[in-house]
Amino acid sequence: MLIRNADSNITVLTHRRTLFPAPEPDRVHGTGCALGSAAAVFLGQGLRPEEALVRAEMYVSERIRKSRPVFSGMRILGDGGSCPELEDLPLFFPCFQEFRNRISGGTPAFPECPDNLGLYPVLPDNDWVLRCLKAGVRTLQLRIKKWDTQEQLRLEIRRAAELGRQYHARVFIDDHWELAVQEKAYGVHLGQEDLEGADLELIRSAGLRLGVSTHSYAEAARALQVKPSYIALGHIFPTNSKRMPSAPQGTVRLAEYARILGRTYPLVAIGGIKTGNAREVLKTGVGSVAVITAITEAPDPEAAIREWQDLLSEFGIRDTDEVFPEDTPESEKAARKTAKPKPEKKDSGKKTSGNSREKSK
Repeated sequence: MLIRNADSNITVLTHRRTLFPAPEPDRVHGTGCALGSAAAVFLGQGLRPEEALVRAEMYVSERIRKSRPVFSGMRILGDGGSCPELEDLPLFFPCFQEFRNRISGGTPAFPECPDNLGLYPVLPDNDWVLRCLKAGVRTLQLRIKKWDTQEQLRLEIRRAAELGRQYHARVFIDDHWELAVQEKAYGVHLGQEDLEGADLELIRSAGLRLGVSTHSYAEAARALQVKPSYIALGHIFPTNSKRMPSAPQGTVRLAEYARILGRTYPLVAIGGIKTGNAREVLKTGVGSVAVITAITEAPDPEAAIREWQDLLSEFGIRDTDEVFPEDTPESEKAARKTAKPKPEKKDSGKKTSGNSREKSK
């Protein structure tokens, strides 16, 4: 199935069940009519063509899974279509096909993140990064929108990466994946447009985590092709922080995303979330809430952080330190093996006090 979007780019949308139907007698009849009818309905609801066709594919795929035999050699679509699973999301070709060929089926492409990333502030500079880290935040994003020179941008990203290691925190760099790789950041966060132009293999081989923004089932299906570390879902409520091309998702849709994706990927909800509506968001099952102005425009940001942390703890979600490779026992053993042995001191004949501690302890 081919779609020509507004930019005249061709995307091939397909599903393993509809592209490669089962041979007789297991073939399900009526799938083409159902797919066309469902697509027409979703288009009639005002959805974009790509989203409408993804939703139609999910609808038909679920009904194929629930198909039933009517007589020998023939099956028909089952009832349902309103409760799809992860396996019902379609594949996109040739999106990320070269990258997909490099990763094996069951292997995560990018390093994993904790299931519950907790409070996730999105911050404009390192002054805010340091302030939030000192207040106990352990997952955040540096989103720099203005800079004078490329070197200044590099130094900011380097400082953010250093602060993350110093405070044992997960500091993601928004958009600037090349500098994030060079400065050994913890991870990067990319939007759908940035995902297309990024060197995913370079990011993966450097060991960085990858977060991806999504605003629809179609974008979620695209994000799944690269097996990211987490998926951001938004915008949940109306927001003035960023001009959004789509309508707010709402918590009903968010709960559906969480049901389909949450058992496989850490999920981050973002967009218009305040302490007054956050409980409604967290009841959907997401493990993280991203905020911007709720921190940066708060009269007392430290008090706001404490309020958010208390709210998240009601759902069993707490900020936890990140363990970096150099902090692990294995790395400590390796460091001791490569360290030069210290010369032995000659016995001076003086006795040490029994209360003195050995330095090695």
